[in-house]
Amino acid sequence: MYRAEEGRETARAGTGSDYDAFLCTCGIRLQLEALSDSNRLRVEELVQRTNQLNFSGTHYSREQLRAVLEQPGVEPVVMRATDKFGDYGIIGFAILARNQREVVVRDMMFSCRIQGKKIDLAFLDWVAGLAGRENRVIVRCVYRETQRNKPAGEVLLQAGFGKTGPEAFELEAGAWRRHDLPVRVEAVMQGLSLSRAVVV
Repeated sequence: MYRAEEGRETARAGTGSDYDAFLCTCGIRLQLEALSDSNRLRVEELVQRTNQLNFSGTHYSREQLRAVLEQPGVEPVVMRATDKFGDYGIIGFAILARNQREVVVRDMMFSCRIQGKKIDLAFLDWVAGLAGRENRVIVRCVYRETQRNKPAGEVLLQAGFGKTGPEAFELEAGAWRRHDLPVRVEAVMQGLSLSRAVVV
């Protein structure tokens, strides 16, 4: 990972101040997968330690996370990222739920090492596309501001979400789709009902 990061920094220096141009050269891929025994430990680490890109501000213990995921209708999504320089590993986790009108992002968190790389925006874009394909009108994201997670709130604003309640940001499902993002999202979630969603 250190060698991969050195390669990124060298390439970034070659693009000067145009950070977006650098991202476009990286070939970033975001893979979505089901929660499993092979990735559970890393997910537990994320939900206990993530601060800046922790959208709900919640830190779950192992037991609390298990209790949340045992609730009916929730769908855990594990995120793994790679680029042409190497493997970022598991960098994100989200808990989705759906009703007749909405896809609800009940919780979402990302490792700080992908901050600014638009991977979080790409995931929200994918969720908006999922809502549209399922004829749901709204994407609603839970956001509870803390002293440390203001960057997460800025991501929602950048994505076009509007505040609709003390802990709710919403977006019309068809209102924001950005295919120019420098991240390819691949849904490879075997055993997950969201696996019906195609690569975007």
